[in-house]
Amino acid sequence: MKTGMKPGKKALFLPLLLVQVLLMLPAFGCTTDTTNETTIAAPTTTPADMGQQIQQILVDAVEKQETLTSYKYSLVMDMDVEATGGTEQGKVTMNYQYSGAIDLPSEQLQMSLAVNMKTEIPGEAENYNMETVMDVYMLDDWVYARMEITGEPEQWVRAPVTDEIETSFKLNPVDQQMGLLDSPSDIEYVGDASINGIDCYVVAIKPSIEALEEWFTEQNTDSEIVDMSNMMDFADTIRSFSYTCYISKESVQLEKVVFNILFAFTPEQTGDDTDAYDELTMYINMDIEMFDQNIPFAIDLPDEAANAQDTFSDPGFLE
Repeated sequence: MKTGMKPGKKALFLPLLLVQVLLMLPAFGCTTDTTNETTIAAPTTTPADMGQQIQQILVDAVEKQETLTSYKYSLVMDMDVEATGGTEQGKVTMNYQYSGAIDLPSEQLQMSLAVNMKTEIPGEAENYNMETVMDVYMLDDWVYARMEITGEPEQWVRAPVTDEIETSFKLNPVDQQMGLLDSPSDIEYVGDASINGIDCYVVAIKPSIEALEEWFTEQNTDSEIVDMSNMMDFADTIRSFSYTCYISKESVQLEKVVFNILFAFTPEQTGDDTDAYDELTMYINMDIEMFDQNIPFAIDLPDEAANAQDTFSDPGFLE
């Protein structure tokens, strides 16, 4: 989204590009949506009794996720980005709410997305409070999008599916998070919970710092939020982190993933002027639920899509 800000003010908004990279992710953080909180009961067996068993359950769940042919999902993401001190103080809060269905063999998807963005920038006469609603359909080698943006008329746009388009829309959003499950440094069975009536194991994962840095580097590649060449110690930028999986006891399918992380960057690490701010924090929170795994579904393209404009050729159209 264009912020319409003076060039100096745009520095604060650079991290928002991470949102598009992390599941169109893609970003996140701030206030957790308490409507999605799940009650976790104490373990039915002691963690010591689970041992290798819970590790194998996690391995099996990841393997099943990688072999899915289709699934539906809901996803809530929040992100707070705040710059304190210096000349570029301010705060941006974003909330993303997704729902979608994905067929992987045919590379078809249907997705609805609602985004709310608010800014709090000292000295600005008018801060932003913008809402965007979008419906996306990818089928028959075309991607169609219906958009409603605050103050703008509804519009339909379309474009041929390219590698850039597929990357922008993250054909398999859940898969984007699976890399963090490779070679975790610690796995803990923390309890049991019910997700949509399905009894689940609740497993806390601690990825290795190497896996976390690789994941962040991949997300950062396109948007270049952080100058990785200046990153002396990636671990020093992480203030807190948690990653929790909910795995069906019956099917050993991943039913839910809750992820949050707090970063703190210096201007040198983000490539900004050293007087821009003292510290820039980015808090990300994401809650994904999956259902109807491997159940076929049909995508019905609305009649209005027939009049879509052929102008949706730039995957950065949301900026």
